[in-house]
Parts: sequence; C-alpha cells; structure tokens
Amino acid sequence: MRIEDLTLDELHDLNELIWKRIEYLRLQNNINVLGQLRLGQKSTSKPKKAKCSGW
Repeated sequence: MRIEDLTLDELHDLNELIWKRIEYLRLQNNINVLGQLRLGQKSTSKPKKAKCSGW
C-alpha cells in the first residue's frame, strides 16, 4: 500500500490509528517511569518544549 494511493477518508482513518498508537505508547512510557519511583524518592519535572498547532 502506498500512501499516495489512499483516499482522503482512508488517510483520516490512518491518522486516527496513528494518534491512538502514539497515545498508547506515551501512556506506557508514563507507567514505566512511575513504576521506577520509590516511596520517599524525590522527583522533578521539566516542561517539554513542544510546538502546538491546531486546525
């Protein structure tokens, strides 16, 4: 399957699947990080610099 051959509807469906996969992987990463924390352990966080765009 070539991306150039996909219809607009197929591209929208593929986009939705991609975003669901990205969200799943982010959640898995968060779970892994939380699993490494120990009671009494100090943690810090730095905001990620990310570009946000909307349509």
